[in-house]
Formats: sequence, structure tokens, C-alpha cells
Amino acid sequence: MIKMTHVKLEEPIVFGEGVVRLLVIESPKEFFSIVSELSSQLNGSEGDFCFWEEEKCLSAAKKGAMVTDLFSLEINDKKVTGLLYKNLENLFSRGELAEDFASRLSQEEMFMEKLSFLSPIPIEYDAPSFSDILKVHSVRVRDEGDTLLEKVVTYVTALAALKDIAFIVFVNLKSVLTDKELQSFYAHCENEKIALLLIESSLSRPIGEKEEATVITSDLCEIICKKTTITV
Repeated sequence: MIKMTHVKLEEPIVFGEGVVRLLVIESPKEFFSIVSELSSQLNGSEGDFCFWEEEKCLSAAKKGAMVTDLFSLEINDKKVTGLLYKNLENLFSRGELAEDFASRLSQEEMFMEKLSFLSPIPIEYDAPSFSDILKVHSVRVRDEGDTLLEKVVTYVTALAALKDIAFIVFVNLKSVLTDKELQSFYAHCENEKIALLLIESSLSRPIGEKEEATVITSDLCEIICKKTTITV
């Protein structure tokens, strides 16, 4: 289970292990403030959010991820591409591909020598690194998703494989996925052992089977909601 605390929250928000937590913020100003701060903190900036797993304090930037704009979700965004290249470079450093890479460089060297000979003016060049080869071939995560649900699942799967994340935060996910899609996504995150926090601007739909909600009302009261109960 992940526990999140903040000076603006009266009670810690606990999520994971079959519980999807909703943080509903009805005040537009407060919604923007909290989402902006959390997004910045998950990107490495300082902030007042604290995350705990049992008694261990987690680094938000290292152990978490956040999706704020589902309408322009890119599977191969800067974060995923960077993680993919780092992962592949670590794989290459093990040495299993050294002979194949040396053969590739030899062929490239012969090609460049021929090109240099034919060039009307003297040229010089550098031998490509492994990272250069990845960029030349536009190496990326395969995106086979046609629907938003498929894209979200692919994105989370990539993060789970490339980065040891413990939790992921989505903004207004319930506004764009059906109940059936949400249940499918919740099951996927549970299988991947990724705790899920959804930040919503309103509680416009009933609370689902696996959901619990903390609602910060427009007058900044805090209400805890489950499927059949509301506690102030």
C-alpha cells in the first residue's frame, strides 16, 4: 500500500493492493494548485507531498509517474524514450552484443572510407556510439493501441518494465474511460503491482467497486467516500 500525505490533506490518502483512490478536488483553483505541485514533484522538483510504502519514504520522482493530459498521451514521450535507451544501453554494456556491434562498426567504417574517397572535398566523421545507432533507427516502444484504453495500458506496461515504479497518478481518467474500461485497467495495474491514484475535478459518476474517494469540496471541506458510505 502507498500512503500519500500533504499539508492540505487532513487524512493520508492510502491506495494500492486492490484499492484505487480518487482525489476529487471541486475548487478549480485548488485543483490546479495541487495537480501542478504534484506534477512538478514527480518530475524532480521539491514539494510538500510525501509518499510512504510501509515505513519507507519513497522518492516521488524515482518511484512514481503522472499523466496529466490524456488527450495528447504519447507512448514514446521523452520520459519513456529516455528510460528505454538507458535500459538498452545497460543491456549492451553486459557485453553479449559486443562482437555484433564491432562488426557493424567495421562495415560503417568501410562505407565512410568509400564515401570520403568519392567526396569532392575532404571530410571527417566520428564512429557512432551505441546510443547513436538507437537514434538512427528511431528505436521506440511498439505502439499497437487504437483505443485510449490500449494506449494507457501500453504506457503503464512500458513504465513498469523500464522503471521500478510503485505508483502512477492520472488526472481526470474517469472522464474519458467507461466503467468497463476502468475495471479492465484497474485489473491490469493490480497485476503489474502498481498502485493507482486518480485525481478528478468532480465526482460526476458513482464510486466503483474497487474505488475509495477523498473529496475536497468547493469550500475546502474534506469528505471520505466509499461505495455506500460517506464520512465527513
